[in-house]
Amino acid sequence: VSKISTLFAEFRDLVIDEGLSIEDAVKVVSTNVARHLKLLGKGVIDVGSDADIVVLTRDLNIKYVLASGKLIA
Repeated sequence: VSKISTLFAEFRDLVIDEGLSIEDAVKVVSTNVARHLKLLGKGVIDVGSDADIVVLTRDLNIKYVLASGKLIA
């Protein structure tokens, strides 16, 4: 798995440069990767998942990061 900063840069590029929707870009860098690597509880927001969430500003900068449901940044 790549570094978080690299995945986030890829996410931004997909949305800003390639015109993907935020929902589709999330699938590319999170949901699909977690499924491919068989990382249970990752890549989805669902009951029983790890509650790892990145909250963004409107201009796609990181505002908050939650890991295991706890605010870390």
